[in-house]
Formats: sequence, structure tokens, C-alpha cells
Amino acid sequence: MERGSPKVLFAGHISLDIIPDLSQVTGGFEVFRPGGLVLVDGVRFTTGGAVLNTGLALHRLGSSVRLLIHIGADPYGRILRELVKSALHSRTAAHAEKPRSDVVVLEREGEQTSFTFVFSPKDTDRMFVSCPGTNSRFRLDDIEDEFLQGIELFHFGYPPLLQHVYLDGGESLARMLKGLQRRGIVTSLDMCMPDLQGASGQVDWRSFLSRVLPYVDVFMPSVEELFFMLRPRTFLCESQFAVGLPAGQKLWEADLAEMAQTLVDMGTRIAGIKLGDQGLYVRTGEVQHPGDASEASGTDPASGVGDAAHSRRPSWWQGLTAEKWNHRELYIPCFQAQVAGTTGAGDSTIAGFLSGLLHGLAPEECMTHAVAVGACSVEQMDATSGIPTWEQVQGRLQKGWASLPPMVALSNWAARDSLHYGPRDQK
Repeated sequence: MERGSPKVLFAGHISLDIIPDLSQVTGGFEVFRPGGLVLVDGVRFTTGGAVLNTGLALHRLGSSVRLLIHIGADPYGRILRELVKSALHSRTAAHAEKPRSDVVVLEREGEQTSFTFVFSPKDTDRMFVSCPGTNSRFRLDDIEDEFLQGIELFHFGYPPLLQHVYLDGGESLARMLKGLQRRGIVTSLDMCMPDLQGASGQVDWRSFLSRVLPYVDVFMPSVEELFFMLRPRTFLCESQFAVGLPAGQKLWEADLAEMAQTLVDMGTRIAGIKLGDQGLYVRTGEVQHPGDASEASGTDPASGVGDAAHSRRPSWWQGLTAEKWNHRELYIPCFQAQVAGTTGAGDSTIAGFLSGLLHGLAPEECMTHAVAVGACSVEQMDATSGIPTWEQVQGRLQKGWASLPPMVALSNWAARDSLHYGPRDQK
């Protein structure tokens, strides 16, 4: 994708992440006891949330992006504004030309900028303590038409943290995404874990997804989120999911296949399930529907979006052939990495996958770049400073990058290098 005016718009949840350096703290969260003292080596203020984690990662990979952020007129808001400005205007040595990215700032008087304390002890998954702040006031009509000019890909993140988005059960979000697809814009959606003790934990998320996914081209939630949203009773009964999937916990491909098939049946064209340190599982439906090639046939039954919209889809999307993309089932484990922190790893994985799409790559290559970018992310404490350029990612892959062994229990799968092809794969 050429670096020009912004082609990718990011909207949804934002946060100022405050990350104490726990890299020298051993013992995981067991060291945090009432009345105790834990010394840290410093603290880092970084950008956070789906918009900034995925958006800035894609920017660092060389794509031109537009970030829609909403902040309060407060000290945290000023810090976040400067961090975003600095991130967009920094130039890496490998970039001959800096991507032309920009930011749209919606500042609200009298409101608190969202912030998140991120606790990420060594060799332990992270924990968040978050203040929703301005995210609680975010509305879909904040995304004005002028922000969409020239946009080819729209990524929306974390509905469970956006009160005005989930309160109507997904009807407004579905309506907006349907409108974007009619304009020829490719749509991408990311989720997060709802607050199990709060209002978002009481939402019927299966119903929410059934309304929204017919208008989502790329959907990449985590396995924990899917278990809660599609199998809430199983999630609540199996305590390992309450604090995230523990390292080494076996996943069964039958569970992944059933949940991914549900997502495809609901209407999304590409369903990716992020598995933490266990890798990435991808299932696709009809990414290129047979009726898409003809404007005259009216409406695509899979999404309710007229085929005329397909002719307005960007060339990189139209180049994703049915032969390579339709009805795929693939799994890839993570690459080996020196883990400094896992904050934003999933968001960076999505950025790697979307970057592959923008470059017109096959699904196997998109998945390889997804876990590669995710691995680069965890080598730094924050979400994006470890992300190299697209060329550097490719260089690291070409030199031979060792993968971790597959941690998903696979049955009747075929392996080719680090990629694994499932029994439902139609290639």
C-alpha cells in the first residue's frame, strides 16, 4: 500500500496507559499482598486502547492512518495528545518516507481522559485497572463523514468498554458498519473482555455479534472473549478463563472450529481467534462471494450489502481471490521472543494481519506477519515501541525465525513449515 493520505481510520476505545516497570519483580501477582511493598524500576506513560495500539502499530509498519481520539481537558489528556503527536511524527531509519498519518482530537471539557494502570510482571500475563473516562461518552455519531473521506479500511475497537455502543445490543454499530460497506469501505472489528461485575458483563453478546458480524469483514477477538460471549456458562464454570488463559493451558481445535464456524455463520468473512502465547487460528467464509463480481445481481445475501459496493471496494481487497481465501482453516504458533511485556500484543497481531491484507498477501502470509508483529510487540514493555517497519519484519522472517511448538491440540491437521492446515481447509 502506497504511503499517501490516510487510508485506514481507527475509532473506538483509547487510553493513557501507565505501566510500572515490573520486569525485575518475580513471583507474579502473588507478591502483591495487603500491607506489602513492591519496589519498581520506574514507570512509563504510553498510548493504549484499540485505536492507538493497533493504529500506531500499523503506522509504524508503514501505512498511512487516521486516529480518532477523544480526551478530556485534563493533564492526562495533554500527555496523551503529546504522545500521539510524537508517535506520528517520529521517523525510523528504515522509512525513506514517513507515512502521512494524522489524528483527529475530540476534546471534552469537564471530563476525565481514560487511563489504565497496566501491571505486567515478568513471565505473567498482564492485568488492567482502568478508568473508562471519555470512552463512556463516545458515540458512533462522533465519526463524522469528513473523517471518512478517502478511507479504505475502518477498524473499530473494544465495544464492551464503550457504553453507548453496547447499550442498544449492537443495532447502531451494525447500521454504521453496513453503511461503510455500502461505501466500499472494508470493516474490521476487535473486542475486549467485558467487565464481568458491571453492565457490559450482563449484555447478551451472542445476540450483539449476530447483529453486527454480517457487516464485519475481519473479526479478530481473543479466545477468552469468545468463550465468554459464545459460551458464557462454560466460561464461568471453568475458572482458568477468569484471569485469562494460563500459559501451557491446552486448547482443543474442536472448540476453536466450533466457535469460528459460529462467527462465519453469523456473517463475518474472516474470523481470527487470538490465542495469546499459543498463536493464531483463522477461519474464513466466502471472502469473495460469487455474487460480488456482478453489480447487477443486487444484494449479497451474506451481508445484505449491494454488490455495487463491491466495485467500490479497494483494489487490495478485490485482489483477495476466492481460490486463496474462501473456506480456509489455518493455525500458526507464535515466534520465539524475549518477552518484556504482553500489553497490546493482540492489537499488534491484528495490525500485522491488516498490513498483510493491505499488501495483498495470501492468508498464510497474513497470519505469519500477524504473529511476527505480535512477537516484536512483546519484546518491549508497551504496546507499540517494539514494532519495526514492514521491511524489517520481512527481513527477520527471511533470516529464519524459530517458532514455538504448537500448543493447540490438533487432530488430522497437515503441517507445512510453521503453518498448520485444518481438516476443514478447502485449499
